[in-house]
Amino acid sequence: MGSFKAILSDTKKIICLCVIVILFTMSACGENQSLKIGFAYDNQPPDIMCAVKNDKNVFDMDDITLDFYYGPSHEIAKYGDENYERIAFAVYFCNAKYRRGFENINTTFTDFYNIKGHYFKKQISVEDFNSNNYAVSVKLFSGKNFNYHEEFTVPKEVIELSKGYFCIVIMEIYYSHKDAAYCSGSSGNLIIQYEVIDKQNVRLIKPSGTSYADPK
Repeated sequence: MGSFKAILSDTKKIICLCVIVILFTMSACGENQSLKIGFAYDNQPPDIMCAVKNDKNVFDMDDITLDFYYGPSHEIAKYGDENYERIAFAVYFCNAKYRRGFENINTTFTDFYNIKGHYFKKQISVEDFNSNNYAVSVKLFSGKNFNYHEEFTVPKEVIELSKGYFCIVIMEIYYSHKDAAYCSGSSGNLIIQYEVIDKQNVRLIKPSGTSYADPK
């Protein structure tokens, strides 16, 4: 009888411990946590790479300020067609549904400072972007190592729904003399998932899936 009570007591302790662990885990999931996306090793790195790191992942929607890392995996060569004049590299933010709309040489726009759905942040000269200042190395054990990073405040306009995705986009900008318009050559982007907590706060998350269209 004594041994049965001892077993019962131990069982209760184990159950209580499990409940505490579950409650702690659930609580931690709702707390502010660090954010780190885009630094993992890539055996086929794209021309332009982006990453983000921050010590928190819950933000006031009026101040989503993050530390972004970006640069080329190699020197970006100029497009060979003489009809295209390379202008610069440009940094934008957009809702993820716009991320593929303008990132190719055949889609033109009249003003690269005002592309539909894109919020312009910075222009970088070709010489500077292709220099060691922005270089990125990729190593098997340490992942991506960026020479350059800076803080940007994400425009809250990219938060369009209660849940979705936005991204930072870096485009190589060309002027097409045959079309008398601008277009994009090489480009890179980083997808960030978001969840609106309330009217003023949003949580940012590393995307877990491969489809980045905003849910309907």
